[in-house]
Parts: sequence; C-alpha cells; structure tokens
Amino acid sequence: MITITLDKQQSRVLLDMIHVAEWVYNAHKPYDEGNKEVEQCVGHINRQLYDQGFKSDFDLDHNNEISIRQERLDECIDIVNEYTKDRFWDHLAEYLAERDLREQFSETELRNMDNETLFDHQLKIQDRYFEEFETHGIDNLIIGSSLPGFLKDS
Repeated sequence: MITITLDKQQSRVLLDMIHVAEWVYNAHKPYDEGNKEVEQCVGHINRQLYDQGFKSDFDLDHNNEISIRQERLDECIDIVNEYTKDRFWDHLAEYLAERDLREQFSETELRNMDNETLFDHQLKIQDRYFEEFETHGIDNLIIGSSLPGFLKDS
C-alpha cells in the first residue's frame, strides 16, 4: 500500500488529473470496452476522496457507487478539448509536411537522408503551414476537390 499526503488543493488537482487521464484512456472506445484497470483505479481514488470529505465533488447512486459530478467532469472535458484544439494544428501541419516531403522527394531519397536534414526539411514546411493556419485557419484548405464526385451527394 502506498500513502500519499495531499492538501485540499492538491487533492482537487489530482481529481481533475485522474478524470482527464480516464477520458484519454477511454473516450475513443465503446462504452463497454473501457480500460477496466483505469476505471478501477479511478473508482478507488474517487472513493478515497469522497471518504476524505470531498463529497461535493461526487454523486452517490442507489448502489452506493460514486461518480464525479457532471459539472466537475465537464471541467475535465474542457481541459481535454483545449488540448485537442491546440494539438490539432500541430498534427495537421505535421501530417501535411510529411505528405509534402513524400511528394518532393523519392522514397529512396527520404530513406537515405540523415535525420537532421529530414527534420530540417519537415520543420521548414511545417512552419509555412503554421503561418497559413495562424492567418487563415482552415479557410484555404481544400481536400480532394479535384477528384470526380468526391464528397458529392449520391
């Protein structure tokens, strides 16, 4: 058994952290396929915090099961959404730069390129995308518009 001593503020931060982590572990999976070990750990920490006086952060159902109050969960989801929105631009620029590198260089050239040179090329391309996204968002992004029937109603 491990004992960790936290003050009230640290306990609230821990509560947010574990629910953000649970969301990251399970949100992309069907409801009944969540990571059971994570769910058990979160349930255990919820119970400990509830028993230590954080009752206002939780709901208790008729089976004596504890769950985080929806308002608190919404705050955790806001944290995840803020992170996701921020990372979206990084991922998009990275994926587009990788695509552009594959179009600019042959597979052999890319394979023979040292990591520093490859990274330098990729960063230059990503920087151009970052500037574009900062100025125009996705307004100038066109996906497959030249493909016949692409995303047209059937």
